[in-house]
Amino acid sequence: MAGRASATSAWPTPARARSPQFAFAAALWEALHGELPYAGDSAAAKAVAARRGELRAPSRRVPERVTAALRRALSGRAGDRFGSMHALLAALALAPIRRWRLAIAAGAIAAAAAAVAVIGVAAHRPDRPAGRAPTLAEIRALDDPAEVLRALDALDDAQLATPEARQLAHAAAVRGPATSLDEPAPITALALAEGRLYSASAAGIAIRDLGTGQTRRLPAIPAEVRALRVAGDHLLALVRDGLARVPLDGGAASPVVGCVTVSTGTVAATASADLRYLACPRGSEGVDIVDLAGVTHLRLALDQWVGFASDGRGLVLRDGSFEIVDLETAKPVAVRPAADVRAAAASGDLCAIATGAQLVIWNIASGAAAEVALARVDHLAIAGASIVAASEHEVVVLDPAGTREQRWTTDGAVRALHATRGAAGLRVLLEEPTGLVLKDVGRDRELVLPGAVSAVAGPDGDAIAVANGTRLRLWHTELVAPWSMRVPVTVIRSAAAFQTSYDGRWAAYGDGPSLHIVDLPTRAVRVLATPHPASITFSPDDRRLVVVDDDGGIRTWTTDRLDAPRELGRVDGPLGFLRVANDGALQVRLKDGPITALDGVRPCGPDRVLATSMHHALLRTGELTSLCDVATGARLPLAIPGSGRFAMDDHQVIATDGGRARLFELPTGRPIALPEVRVELAWLDASRVIATLPDGTGVLLPARSIAPVELAGSRGAEVFQSFGDHIAGKAGHDLVVWDVREPTVRRLAGRIASDHAVRVFWSDAARSVLTLTMPTMRYPPPDLQLDIWPTEAASPAEIRRWAAIARGASR
Repeated sequence: MAGRASATSAWPTPARARSPQFAFAAALWEALHGELPYAGDSAAAKAVAARRGELRAPSRRVPERVTAALRRALSGRAGDRFGSMHALLAALALAPIRRWRLAIAAGAIAAAAAAVAVIGVAAHRPDRPAGRAPTLAEIRALDDPAEVLRALDALDDAQLATPEARQLAHAAAVRGPATSLDEPAPITALALAEGRLYSASAAGIAIRDLGTGQTRRLPAIPAEVRALRVAGDHLLALVRDGLARVPLDGGAASPVVGCVTVSTGTVAATASADLRYLACPRGSEGVDIVDLAGVTHLRLALDQWVGFASDGRGLVLRDGSFEIVDLETAKPVAVRPAADVRAAAASGDLCAIATGAQLVIWNIASGAAAEVALARVDHLAIAGASIVAASEHEVVVLDPAGTREQRWTTDGAVRALHATRGAAGLRVLLEEPTGLVLKDVGRDRELVLPGAVSAVAGPDGDAIAVANGTRLRLWHTELVAPWSMRVPVTVIRSAAAFQTSYDGRWAAYGDGPSLHIVDLPTRAVRVLATPHPASITFSPDDRRLVVVDDDGGIRTWTTDRLDAPRELGRVDGPLGFLRVANDGALQVRLKDGPITALDGVRPCGPDRVLATSMHHALLRTGELTSLCDVATGARLPLAIPGSGRFAMDDHQVIATDGGRARLFELPTGRPIALPEVRVELAWLDASRVIATLPDGTGVLLPARSIAPVELAGSRGAEVFQSFGDHIAGKAGHDLVVWDVREPTVRRLAGRIASDHAVRVFWSDAARSVLTLTMPTMRYPPPDLQLDIWPTEAASPAEIRRWAAIARGASR
């Protein structure tokens, strides 16, 4: 066995799978079965079998639980293995092994230890010689975001400062490193506080430090833990018949207060969110509300008790009235007539009461109440200024005035509802028949957790822990967040009401009697007084900014001196488009009309304008087209059919008609061959032809080529926008970017709401993607949100911070 251990290629681990756990499991398999777990004539063949998960059939009788544990530890996907060696050993310890095999297993442990030493620092890194830092190509091949960040952490600062390394780190952070952990018994309760994850099971309470990855365990409590709260130097654990105090120094748990045992047996207690008070049912007699000292504050009939408010007060029905009770004094602090109450919730000055046909939102301080027609509400929660109501198959979010901010349907009847509001915004956790659903309301994202029985989010929303049996899954979801600001909804009335400069340094939009200019790299905002901007444009060199107001007045600024504007004249009639050249020359076209100078001259005559570039206009002349120089009015007939959709620059024009894209050279009108492929839409950017196919796939159509070049992973994407060498788009919840010079690489910039994106931009100056989104769909529409998403990590220090989080999550 010693010789076998030193020759680690005898049981080659697949790429991205080297770990002490894998080596240990391979050695133990060979000890138990007399052969390696993977078949093959060579090390490479064994590695292929390992990647595919093609283990040999067991050749000897071994307990099924041992075989199952080894199969999991030998998985070719690191995320499918045990979260730690401790978890693997615990699983094996639960399975009996015949005494005659124990000696062999002990030898296997020694061999595995030798294999671990050989593997050394190569654990969790791409398949490479031990001691060598990974290459960027090896890191790019990794699937697990946590592995990507850990591998990048092995590079020096100079390597981490390269654009590729920063982009790899950013994409991994957007995806969120997630790790599976395992407990020897089913997990019954979770808590996240101050960078630590607490999980309770029959084996005890595990405390995991998310910064270092270290885990320590507290003794088991002789009862199933149903909830956990951190309270200074101890934990409070809610069990079926009361509350227990668990010292964090490892001392024995002690009961704090217990519920009364009645003739029907011990009944389940419920507790306030801070675990200061318990509601102890007394069988058919009623409910006692007791504190941690065991003092009874209220004694109620069963039909009088509604539940606890989020701040620990009691919600009670008495004599046809709904009461909010201060449990310390047992006196009501607010009373309102109510009948047929199905559910209620209270937090601070807000209270929500659901009756059979309506929901009442009550401001306790002012006494004002809003009544909303909302039938059959079974669950309520309040978080900040948001009221969340769940009926059988629908969830509604309302503001204190009763305005519906958002609604969505559920896959099944909601069994329980929890809502929190923190730095990450409003999050709603729903318990459905098939598991749990965590809804990020602000970004309209859902994390579906089938089979999960417990979930908890950190107070700042950057981590989510989910329990499903003995498996604990930990996500870090908010490592990358955009810089955001509000933009008035009026900018969606026309594409010209919000514009970015050509190099992406500036974004400009109107808000009432002012013009807002955002310096995208620095996020600085400058506000200029100008009457109601309606149309905005920049010159190609980004030195000039021209604005047309609602009354047709035209003003221009230089971007290096945003001081007093120059008045250029007036446009009479609805504006079609406005373009300014580097020398300040203007192109103005009224809606559906010809190009017109400010003095009323029409240099290209009355013909219909099909498309324009900086210096030319494509006109429809009968059934054909002509090219007009907008400065001189000179016209050149072209043999280009005048039907279809057109796009042009000063060198080419593309026409899309009947699913076919045709490219023509300017000013000759000579056809340029393109790949023969059916397209939905085609346009030009930096003389490149970009198109979308009928299935939504984005492609490049190279001139004089027979095949299109597909943008990797673009099928089903939407809101494509191209800016020079970059194309930005939205694919489901993902905000993605392609560099046309490397179209096979899809870069993940962020995650956004799938239904509410209005426009997408690329800023080359800020190396960021901009999105305009509508946070909620309601009438009247709310303001838009401008998000600036970086596409690469800011610095090596930021990458190392992310790697530390990933390392802590995976140990």
